[in-house]
Amino acid sequence: MYCSSWRSLAATCSIALVCFGAFIAPTDRCLAQSLVHRWSFENDYSDASGNGNTGTPVGSPTFVPGKFGQAVALAATPDEGVTPGDGVANDFADGLPTLGDESWSLNVWTDSAGGFLTHVAGFGVNWQYAGGIDDGRARAIIDFNGFHFWGANVDLNSGVTYPTDGNFHMYTVTYEGASSVVSMYVDGAAVQSNEVAPLVDTFPYIQVGNRSFWSEGFDGAVDEFSVFSGTLSEQQIGGLYFFNDHTQSVTIDPTFTVDRDSGEIVFTNDSSFDIDLLGYTVRSASGALNPSMWDSVAGRFDGAGDESIDDDTWTVLTNSAKEYSIEFSEGAPGTDGGTISMGKTVSFGADTWIANPGEDVFIDLLLNDGQGTIKTIAATFTGNAGESYAPGDFDADGDIDATDYALFRSGADADTSGFLAVQTYLGGDLNGDGRKNLTDYGIFRSLYDNANGAGSFIAMASGVPEPTTLALLIPLGALASSLVRRRACLLAVLCLGMAVAGDAHAQFHAYYPLNGNADELSGSNIDLQLVGGATFEGSLHPGLGNAFSGDGVDDAAVGQNFVRVSGNSMSAVAWVFAKSNTGDWESIVKNWGSTIQGQFHFGLGLADANTLNSQYATSDPVEFVSDVTPEDLPVGQWVHTAFVLDADAGEHRLYVNGAVVATSPYAGSLLQPGDAGWATGLGIGAKPNDDGSAATGGFGFWDGYIDEVGLYSRALSSAEISQIVSNAQQGIQLDGTTNPYVEIEVNRSSGLVTLKNNTAGAVNLKGYEIESLGGNLDATELDPLAGNAGFPVGSGTGNGWESDGANGPTQIIESYFDGASTFAAGTTPLGFIYKGASAADEDIRLRFSTPGGIVSSFVTYVDNYQSLLGDFNGDGMVNAADYTVWRDNLNAPTEDLINNSGDGINGVDAQDYVVWKNNFGAQASGVSAAVPEPSALVLGMLILTSMAGRSPTRQ
Repeated sequence: MYCSSWRSLAATCSIALVCFGAFIAPTDRCLAQSLVHRWSFENDYSDASGNGNTGTPVGSPTFVPGKFGQAVALAATPDEGVTPGDGVANDFADGLPTLGDESWSLNVWTDSAGGFLTHVAGFGVNWQYAGGIDDGRARAIIDFNGFHFWGANVDLNSGVTYPTDGNFHMYTVTYEGASSVVSMYVDGAAVQSNEVAPLVDTFPYIQVGNRSFWSEGFDGAVDEFSVFSGTLSEQQIGGLYFFNDHTQSVTIDPTFTVDRDSGEIVFTNDSSFDIDLLGYTVRSASGALNPSMWDSVAGRFDGAGDESIDDDTWTVLTNSAKEYSIEFSEGAPGTDGGTISMGKTVSFGADTWIANPGEDVFIDLLLNDGQGTIKTIAATFTGNAGESYAPGDFDADGDIDATDYALFRSGADADTSGFLAVQTYLGGDLNGDGRKNLTDYGIFRSLYDNANGAGSFIAMASGVPEPTTLALLIPLGALASSLVRRRACLLAVLCLGMAVAGDAHAQFHAYYPLNGNADELSGSNIDLQLVGGATFEGSLHPGLGNAFSGDGVDDAAVGQNFVRVSGNSMSAVAWVFAKSNTGDWESIVKNWGSTIQGQFHFGLGLADANTLNSQYATSDPVEFVSDVTPEDLPVGQWVHTAFVLDADAGEHRLYVNGAVVATSPYAGSLLQPGDAGWATGLGIGAKPNDDGSAATGGFGFWDGYIDEVGLYSRALSSAEISQIVSNAQQGIQLDGTTNPYVEIEVNRSSGLVTLKNNTAGAVNLKGYEIESLGGNLDATELDPLAGNAGFPVGSGTGNGWESDGANGPTQIIESYFDGASTFAAGTTPLGFIYKGASAADEDIRLRFSTPGGIVSSFVTYVDNYQSLLGDFNGDGMVNAADYTVWRDNLNAPTEDLINNSGDGINGVDAQDYVVWKNNFGAQASGVSAAVPEPSALVLGMLILTSMAGRSPTRQ
């Protein structure tokens, strides 16, 4: 059937996924595909391919009018597995592509409205299949609440449901053996394409409709079921749709492209059909469109232009002044519509697409078919050598370099919470949390190193800068060791903590401090490797250094050849911060595989439990025993967790914050290292696969932070666990050491903020972030670290200390991106940058970064705010409320009770009332509430009220 235009096509095609295209001459590739099977159901079950695969009817099929000639109608059966439903089968078909690496294509027409878990058409599985040898060998079109492909343990969902309009629709699946890519089509239009696990060899079984001993709910007619050796092209599939002939190729979709290099968006109608439409919308959910650069149809190709698309005037429906938008749209609704003729090209202008890593541009065409049909086409992206831009390539030149860092740093918006996704990204908020902050510096550094080699940005530095005068007493060896983590000298140099007698690591079966990596520090177990986008953030106390940060999706630390605990007693401890507790089996630490069990699981349980769960495997007999806490694991706060298997006491104990919260009997038989056939990997933040070479996908990922993971081959006592909790709250790690850290002191009176290192060791400082969401900072008063001895001034490319472009009232960031400076014990003032006026303004937060990651640290407030005379309640305003405070504290011996805001002598007396009166209406800077001038009547009433109760006398 040839459709001369989109209007006539829409009138004859019955599904909103309207097909359209151009005729092209058959190509060599078209002719290379071989038809190896076709049941046309022209009142018989013969094979039109010539291979002689005649079908055998099962049940009581009948012939009815089909899409092309006749079709076979197949009824469902209500008694699954008893009476076979209707179908057609051949269990000894010739010519089928049954090898796992062979390419093939399936095509079928059906008017079925679908059902639940019903077989439509396919090959490779016997119609009497009930499991066993046939398992995982299908190549089948399935209805599983929609159009699915099933094959060799693959379930690929097209995202399209079967229409209920009673018309025939065409369903196509292709498989490319070399790449293991399955593609799915509905009525000739591509709807899904994915790489899948390679298929396995299968059997020469072929069938349409219901199968015995399975769900037999297929109810409808089937026509023109075909199997091809080789992968049909989209043009060949178009030929099947229009002509039932894959050699008469049809290009299904017009061309819609985005040029990455120029940002130009172009629509080309290279089909053989004129496209009748009322309007269109170009959209990008991430906001990658720039309507201010948009060249519209209106004024160019409509009645106000050359009329090549429409003689009516089109209306622009989008605010074209925006620089970031999710769409631009125009049209001529209410008219007879326009036509994009065959061969017509419409450029929407250069720079209409904003370069970014995401590629989510679509065009929705509102067809003039009388039915309101909308046809959606995804853009094809070209340019940049065929590659998407990498995250971090801000200048879109194909690499990530110092210029990209300069663009990242110069982003001038600290708060990006109201931005579209692309604007957020280009503003430097790389994790999309609504803030451009120190975390994003770490993310950009990772992006740079991933693109250019690990440590490449740091390697650009000319060397470690001259230490500050504060660091002159720090040995050179300490500085060198802080830059290169060496297990042998880590305790003595990097941690720089309290002295530990003997071997501090001997007590551990495994110890993961998670300070910038997932190395094991006891020397008796395996290092772990980070997977996904795992990073390191601040821990419970800055003395604990960093903590593992997982997103709950794919972040983890995993390793192979974990040395299991020997003996029947063991303990595990960890600090955790859960952002949510609703995921299935979210993992803290575990030796457990994806298909086989291991020695223990420690984390959450099932989603409906939200509880801390400890599960272990016993050796003889093999059992899997678990214990759970009676209460949900708290979210949004640091919690210490532990489990103990105590063979001597016969107890399995769970601890939260040092207290026993659950106990169950323990028979004292733990899976041993010599037991074969068990998982050999270890995971922190996720379940590893069986050998620990990767994380198990899908579930089990920790959403939040994990720190100080310790495993012991003995039963810790409750007193020991309580001491571990207490030590950590003081910044003491499991091995007894403390990481050096910086903090800040805020002077309430002067506003001076001072960066301090009160620990015994030097901090290898890469940056700091001072945040005040209430806007109590003044970045113009900053005395930067840059320029101090040992803190080189950068040139804007990360080669020294530089201020962030978004510095302002809510945050101040300085960073040495491609190096670090030594900050030894001592203090450095940062200027009078605090502008708070009362305790309500004390929202300052400090984070600093080291080569290992980000650390959250302390803020200490000293001195008192400069008093606002007459502000007796300290709210920053002098008003009637302050009179009440004065009256209630009249004759007090000191002015402490009136905020020390009176005349400063003789306690609270009448002179303080005079101070209040003279300053009535005054307010501290930053306080916005207006206070009216007191009237003489109000003042008189206040005075009379006070005199009625007491007679003020001077002390």
